[in-house]
Amino acid sequence: MPILNLGVIMLISFSVENFKSIRDEVKLVMAPSATIKEHQGYIIQTGDETVPELLPVQAIYGLNGSGKSTLLKAASFMRGFVLTSAKESTLGDKIPVEPFRLDNDSSTAPTSFGIEFIVESIRYLYRFSVTPNRVTYEALHAFPKGVKQTWFERSYKAETDSYAWKFSFTHYKGGKAGHHTTTLENTLYLSKAVMNNDEQLKVVHSFFGQKLFVSSSNPDPNLTYDYFLNSEDGPKKVMDFLRDADLGIDNITVEKNEVSTDGLPGEIRNRLPGKYISYNIKSHHMIPGTNQLVSFSLERNESAGTIKMFRMAGLILKTLSEGATLLIDEPDQGLHFKLQCYLIGLFNKGKGNKQAQLIFSTHSPILLDNDFLRRDQVWFTSKSENKNTILYSLIDVPKNVKEGKPVRKGQDLMRGFLDGKFYDPPKFGTQLNLFEEE
Repeated sequence: MPILNLGVIMLISFSVENFKSIRDEVKLVMAPSATIKEHQGYIIQTGDETVPELLPVQAIYGLNGSGKSTLLKAASFMRGFVLTSAKESTLGDKIPVEPFRLDNDSSTAPTSFGIEFIVESIRYLYRFSVTPNRVTYEALHAFPKGVKQTWFERSYKAETDSYAWKFSFTHYKGGKAGHHTTTLENTLYLSKAVMNNDEQLKVVHSFFGQKLFVSSSNPDPNLTYDYFLNSEDGPKKVMDFLRDADLGIDNITVEKNEVSTDGLPGEIRNRLPGKYISYNIKSHHMIPGTNQLVSFSLERNESAGTIKMFRMAGLILKTLSEGATLLIDEPDQGLHFKLQCYLIGLFNKGKGNKQAQLIFSTHSPILLDNDFLRRDQVWFTSKSENKNTILYSLIDVPKNVKEGKPVRKGQDLMRGFLDGKFYDPPKFGTQLNLFEEE
């Protein structure tokens, strides 16, 4: 039976249009398909009448250059712009957005982002569109008990070079505060209003800052350092995570040091404050048959997979313990397939998962074993004839793949993936003629 969790904070969907290799809108959906019946235990009930169930994991497959990473970069841009546009933008600053450039219309059109999520059993839909020069559209809708409320809407009118603003003063009291009068053309109203202490919008803004994380394939270890040093049970949880992964490490220690910049070259010293923080991370291994530990530099002496697991530890543990959503690009790089399955299992089947979600890109066929992912937890990116990225679910293969057939329950997904049944396979060796014909 699905696990019932109240007070859920979860991602429902994310969409983007006209961003880098993405021309037409693509949408990643976390809701399960009604036609898929296997692994009902993976489903989390939300308490929202309109979106009663959500999935904890989505895997995105695709050929190199098909746009997997672009989708995650779009989510990272949206998150970063919400969190920083009011703090860092001044009048005239360009918005660092890059549209699809392989047709003339898209290259000058706005880039659009949309996100749906649940906070405390209320569904929200937030959307905005931007060009390098300005925000052209922004709107926030709430759906308490499924009834739509438009809290605010902002549209740029080119003919008058001005914005049209709409507020629902019945539902959104902050509209009367006049935050929009000081919102710059290159700044989001959501960001500006919260910076001005708009209490009602803080719950929406905090989703981006506290419940949505995006990481590259080489995670920043600073979150692990912070989790290790500043959480009361951080060291134990990190070590339990690494021991569960069976990496052969008996202990980890992290030392934080303030280092003076005096000995650094002038050009570097000028970019840093008087002191900067460095970390000394050591792994400790027990000599067999003794109680004696031998210490090593983790970054210099451990394997690439061990280093990566340590760097991901803080991010994954924080996501699991706080019920957040983590998007990460190719977390399987350098990891044994058992470790990959272990990570997926933490979200799909983990006892400590408090509505946490994982969205990741991958090339790993082993994860398509029917024990790890439902059929509606597998997505693909591909390039159309117009060289733009498309995104589709495994259950929509017939609509998106030439001669694609419906994927049946119990079908060998890994074999089908390797045989190219779920995507249009690449054509290797057609230019250099290096392969002999049989």
